[in-house]
Amino acid sequence: MPEKRYGFIKGDDGKDYFFHQDEFRNKEHFPNICEEAAVDFDQQATPKGYKARNCALVDPSEVFTYVTPGEFMTSKFSDVRGWEVVERSEWTVHGASRDSPDAARKDLINRAEQIGANALVDVEYYKTTGSEPGEGRGTCHFTIHRFRGRAVMLAKRNSRGRYQIDDLKGINERGGSAESSVSKEN
Repeated sequence: MPEKRYGFIKGDDGKDYFFHQDEFRNKEHFPNICEEAAVDFDQQATPKGYKARNCALVDPSEVFTYVTPGEFMTSKFSDVRGWEVVERSEWTVHGASRDSPDAARKDLINRAEQIGANALVDVEYYKTTGSEPGEGRGTCHFTIHRFRGRAVMLAKRNSRGRYQIDDLKGINERGGSAESSVSKEN
């Protein structure tokens, strides 16, 4: 949990060892800590469980690969817990439907996927109304369900990841060539 500066190491013995950033011998390695990275450490039993002390990354050069989420993610906040925003686009993606909020949300996600995003942050729901001539003399009014959000690319470091950081960028360029599903923020 990089935002909290601590985490757990799965030991060769199958036990989980708690560690804090301060337990790393080389403070320069801490930004490279990620899932599946090999760590050398001293074990300590405490009343609360096991603790890793005197930690060091075995090969800090191998942690420059990333994994991405297995499914599209959305958040009403500016980030997604447990994931790093690798690229925050300049584009706001819009989705809409007369049918239901779920249909509008699916439209929003589909449009974000078209520009290569794997997540949306700052997602907002709102409604508008529309009208069209009715079958008789009247006018038919209806609700339009709408969502908007900022397209992003999420990833997290993993020593067994298959992506380099440059593989995950380019949302802004793809958004610029998309149709009217996105609008540029000023």
